[in-house]
Amino acid sequence: MIKKNILTVIGVVLLASSALGAQSTKQTDASNTTQSQKIVDEYKEYVAKILPEVREEIITYRKEISRINRLKRETYQKLSQEAQNYLAKEQEFRKKLPIKNKKLINISDENNGKSTK
Repeated sequence: MIKKNILTVIGVVLLASSALGAQSTKQTDASNTTQSQKIVDEYKEYVAKILPEVREEIITYRKEISRINRLKRETYQKLSQEAQNYLAKEQEFRKKLPIKNKKLINISDENNGKSTK
């Protein structure tokens, strides 16, 4: 399973590098291919040094993150259209503010007077 994942990643890197190389001139193509091959070789050397336990831990982590993201999407889709529109508009305002001022956007809960994000 680990070898399959590694081969898949290497294949994607090679495919992406070959697609980029096909769009450039012949001189740039040769340069990109050489550079891409160096990167792939470095990556292979690096992956070979990673312990199998660490690889399994990373695979488990990525699966869990994928599950959480799927749950987030499902939860968001359960919201009313009005709530989804509100969240989109709030995000637009947050993007306009500098990071240190993002805490200024708070919603006052009229029922108990508490402020939430």
